[in-house]
Amino acid sequence: PSIYRHFGSEDGFKTAVLQHYEDKYLQAFQQCFCRDVSFDAARDEYISLLVKGVQHHNKGCLMFQTREAASEMGPQTNACCEAIYTRLSSHVEKWLTGAEARGEITIMVSMSAAVFMVLQTASLVRNAFSEGLMTDQIATLARLHLDSCITS
Repeated sequence: PSIYRHFGSEDGFKTAVLQHYEDKYLQAFQQCFCRDVSFDAARDEYISLLVKGVQHHNKGCLMFQTREAASEMGPQTNACCEAIYTRLSSHVEKWLTGAEARGEITIMVSMSAAVFMVLQTASLVRNAFSEGLMTDQIATLARLHLDSCITS
């Protein structure tokens, strides 16, 4: 199709969509990890962003969907998706490391596991919505999920 001519290929088109998604949607998540606020305030903002986002887009995060479908994606799309995931993971790790250094939290698992738990909260929220839980229940569940490996 003619749209692919603009992007070079279907792979180029999907890569452009992911880059736009990062710029438009994931920036808010990255910013909440970089604000000069308490760990609890940033955690609650993150959960609120997840709940609001999934409430309006019940399929969840495009980046996670793309990672899950990696075998169906082209090499350019996969490389872009992994680069976005790495950047987001880096923001989460810096946030956790800073909060731990300030004595706000104790991380009870390896840093990589803690980062994974934070990012996978998006999947938890998506699944909770699909099961019919209410937003306040989902926010509580997300906090409990994070509290299972990070105490504040």
